[in-house]
Amino acid sequence: MKLDQFNWKKRTVRLYASKTENERDVPLSKGIERVIRARVRQGLTKSESLSTDTNLSGSAFVFARATMATFDNTIARACLRAARLAKLNYGQANGWTCHSLRHTFITHLMKVTGNDVGTVMKYSGHKTLESFSNYIHPTDEGRIVSMQALDKVDEILTAQGGVEPVRSDVSAKKHSRK
Repeated sequence: MKLDQFNWKKRTVRLYASKTENERDVPLSKGIERVIRARVRQGLTKSESLSTDTNLSGSAFVFARATMATFDNTIARACLRAARLAKLNYGQANGWTCHSLRHTFITHLMKVTGNDVGTVMKYSGHKTLESFSNYIHPTDEGRIVSMQALDKVDEILTAQGGVEPVRSDVSAKKHSRK
């Protein structure tokens, strides 16, 4: 990732060659903006010519090690170390990898946007609902809210007299004898 991908005024970052291969602008959080600006101030960014670049635009790499062929391995090792510290069993066979964070983020973004599928698909770079749906996972909170909504429907229907409350087998037999 290079500094010229950041639009500081709009607080977005342009992603190019990502998993979905869609060029897109995604929002930039204040926290990430602070981290990137601090890296520039501290001289931790590196231009393609390998000299330190201190301005907030241009072709400087945000992470100087990204210029190395083994950068992906560095990220994988960092995720593995983080998993060990968190006492998580890492790897596809164990159900958790760095890519799991993408699933978590998309599920969380759906919640905070009020299930705005269009916006979340745009930011995640998905072209179809089919591929997008692989990233959305049910949550306990969603299950609870769904059950509460169903209970409200039951309350409304029984209060209106349109539907009788469900009876147990015992009370139904007593009712049928009358």
